[in-house]
Amino acid sequence: MEDKSIFNDLETLYTDRLILRKMTHEDAEDIFRYLSDPEVIRYSIGEPHKDLDNSIAYIDSVLTAYENNYAGLWCIVPKDTNRVIGTCGIEIWFKEHQRAEIGYSLSQDNWGNGYMTEALHAIVQFGFEKMDLNRIEAFCHVDNAPSLRVLEKIGLRQEGMLRQHTFSRDQFFDVFVYGILREEYVNKTYLAM
Repeated sequence: MEDKSIFNDLETLYTDRLILRKMTHEDAEDIFRYLSDPEVIRYSIGEPHKDLDNSIAYIDSVLTAYENNYAGLWCIVPKDTNRVIGTCGIEIWFKEHQRAEIGYSLSQDNWGNGYMTEALHAIVQFGFEKMDLNRIEAFCHVDNAPSLRVLEKIGLRQEGMLRQHTFSRDQFFDVFVYGILREEYVNKTYLAM
């Protein structure tokens, strides 16, 4: 896929149970349903969505990122429901360094069933095989144990902690840095960790 259109023409990805597809304005109600939940955004930057306008503005920002080809989030849709239950994907693409930061969120009623692990496996594969990345990284609040487990399940390893790295909701918080390199993905050495 050409570099200039990788996110603008975001490819739909399929896993055993999920469809990962481009976000549209028609997804506003589903997105509002989970991003208005304070528990879903507890360890994220920003506030819970207060109304549908917040979700529409969020969608607009994602559509702009597609258009400008600097980031790409996929909607997570279980094949048996056809409803958006979360998002995952490339939050920031550092093209010149061949690395990208991933991000994700999932509705609380879908926690613990492996959806995010399944979705992020597809994103890691896309990053290395379609975007030719050398490194994929993630930052995770030190208290977010379920999210830390997901990152480890998809092959990222903890590389350190950044103290008071992020400021959100009137406080600084520490994050762990996780990463996986192309050589670890290609050689599957992350499976032995």
